Amino acid sequence: MIILEYVCIPEKFLCNKSSLRKLQHQIGEFLSVQYSSKGLFTNISHSGNMIICAVSNQLVGVDIEFIKDVPINEYEFSLFPETIWSKIFSSKNSSLAFLKYWTMLESALKACRLGFNVDLKSVIWNDDEGAIFINGEKWLIKNVNVLDCFICSVSCQTEDSAIEIKEREISTVALKMFLQNIDNNKSF
Repeated sequence: MIILEYVCIPEKFLCNKSSLRKLQHQIGEFLSVQYSSKGLFTNISHSGNMIICAVSNQLVGVDIEFIKDVPINEYEFSLFPETIWSKIFSSKNSSLAFLKYWTMLESALKACRLGFNVDLKSVIWNDDEGAIFINGEKWLIKNVNVLDCFICSVSCQTEDSAIEIKEREISTVALKMFLQNIDNNKSF
């Protein structure tokens, strides 16, 4: 079982980019600490006003991206194999296709705990199975719909992992506390 718990920061709390990043990290750390202290694996991602935490009893990775136009030609072609680039460029919406494959890749890299410290040319994609092989390990990827304006992928190694999505309400008081901690240079 994988639980995806997400928080949407209300617009009135969206500040400058630097403060927003700090706020995203504080809320992500808050969500993660609650579960990792129980011996569960967690992984955090954020984009725009969204923070998402994947929780499981196995290694798990999550990536979420706000759907937007992507300047695809600015990315290195070593990021994906030629077959994936071909699918991206032949798609009706190449930005959406790029974000789909980006979240798939990043969620798997986060699940295996290697991040982008992997030679991306060695990553093997099996799009038919919804899997990526990293250093010989198979990572299954599921694309999940959290909200219509975001694209999200989750990776784990077990095929029968059910996914439960929960919205976490964070009170105005808690958001103000997080912002106060940022102003005082404190972490959660």
